[in-house]
Amino acid sequence: MRCFATLALTLGLALPAWSQATLPAPLRIMPVGDSITEGGDGFGGYRRPLFDKLTPVWGMPNFVGSRNMRQSDPADFVDHDEDGYSAYRIEQITSGKGFWNAPPIEERLKAWDPAVVLIHAGTNDAQQNYYFYGNPKKGFPGVVDRLDDLVSRVVAFNPSIYVVVAQIIPANAPASDTTQAYIRALNERIPALVARHQAQGHRVSMVDMYTPMLAHPNPDGIHPGPEGYAVMGEQWFQALMALGVVPTNPNPGRFWGLQHADRYSTSSSTPWNLQPNLVRAGASSLAGAKTTDYRGSHAPALLNDGSLAGFSNDADYTSTTTFTLATAQAPRGYDITRIRTAAGLPSADNGDERSHQAYEVWWSSVDAPDVFNQLADAHHILVNVAERASQITLTREDGAPMARGVAQVQFRFKQPPARQFGFIGIESPTPYRELEVFGAPTP
Repeated sequence: MRCFATLALTLGLALPAWSQATLPAPLRIMPVGDSITEGGDGFGGYRRPLFDKLTPVWGMPNFVGSRNMRQSDPADFVDHDEDGYSAYRIEQITSGKGFWNAPPIEERLKAWDPAVVLIHAGTNDAQQNYYFYGNPKKGFPGVVDRLDDLVSRVVAFNPSIYVVVAQIIPANAPASDTTQAYIRALNERIPALVARHQAQGHRVSMVDMYTPMLAHPNPDGIHPGPEGYAVMGEQWFQALMALGVVPTNPNPGRFWGLQHADRYSTSSSTPWNLQPNLVRAGASSLAGAKTTDYRGSHAPALLNDGSLAGFSNDADYTSTTTFTLATAQAPRGYDITRIRTAAGLPSADNGDERSHQAYEVWWSSVDAPDVFNQLADAHHILVNVAERASQITLTREDGAPMARGVAQVQFRFKQPPARQFGFIGIESPTPYRELEVFGAPTP
């Protein structure tokens, strides 16, 4: 993690332009379910056809979730993330408990901030004949109530999320007749479940996966083949078009009146087009920098120098860097008006793992330099292997300073959410290319 920065608050200088291929953060869509959602089949499950259909309409989507299928997806497919867990029943998808040992659904939603959740769940409940109608004596809910609990917890976490619930695909021989009957029974009850949520004002809708898939039998009786997944992709696409709106990503950095502009770039070498006037911009306003708990070889030491030179492949998980401002020339401290950070690796190797950003910003005042107050909690969700750089810009919505009378600015770098590649859990490091804080002396 090399982060060159000369905290030097720049006064009246032009901001350097973001790289030549600047794009808004793609719409985050979280596919939730079991192995049918996982699609570990060599052709990308339904994600591949859905990706191809959405891209010319809404722009390239960003599938998110705690699972990553890079090891089994096609080599030319760029988005491997999803939230499907092979063999999981609905209550396991909700709790995360089981062989894959995932966090609860609320923690996964918090980690990945989806705008849309696609739920296809219940096949394993039917196939395993698992308390399909519940057990009233033990107070154990049936499959419909378990599905309702999953949907309810998603909308309770964030009512702005659009949830699309599927009437699940049919089973056929060699699956048992009981499995097929249970799937039909579940699907018959899903319209009422969705209607109840809609009556409460929740953004919940339904898609029929069952009927269109009858003409495309599953090769093993349970999992679709390429033609079946293409049908599923088309059905999800039509369900998203039927929303009548283009969903927008939740804003994970929007705290304390701040707005969080999240951008990424396909440029693989320079997150910023650097300009000479930032090399020493405002250098005299930085008195010092101190980093703790950093395990790499190039801890952050500068701020606002605009330099990417000497960047190495260091990538750490958690550390804290405190920048002390020179208050001798600004005895009332500094007003902070904008914070901007860049991250990403120039190499394609592991690029889909290292374009994260995750940090908190804290500050202390001239009057109490040792007492820190939290200013923001921001993170950038990686897009896919097409992403090579990311940018976060923090400002106030009304244009006013984010903090006044500032003596110290502190970046607390955090570990972004981890994912699983096959059977292996992978922690995600936080690399940095540049930190910039803009403002002026407090009048």
